[in-house]
Amino acid sequence: MTASLRVIAPGLMTTVQDLGRPGWQHLGVPVSGALDHVSLRAANLIVGNAPGTAALEIAYQGPALAVDADSVRIAVAGGAAPVEVLAH
Repeated sequence: MTASLRVIAPGLMTTVQDLGRPGWQHLGVPVSGALDHVSLRAANLIVGNAPGTAALEIAYQGPALAVDADSVRIAVAGGAAPVEVLAH
């Protein structure tokens, strides 16, 4: 089985973010990226990813996601927020 993440409901203001594009401002490209670089790096460290690996950045109402895999590692980092994990 190929592992996948299925979006059931997108939530409000859920985006995919990495560490941005530093070093290109002289060409008019803003750094952008995750709002909280420390939390992105921490979450990636927890699950064993490279520090700049893209992740879901969730603001306001979170999404409903289904994991289609035998097992999964997730990390939640940043501000305090309620998280529900439902198993089938």
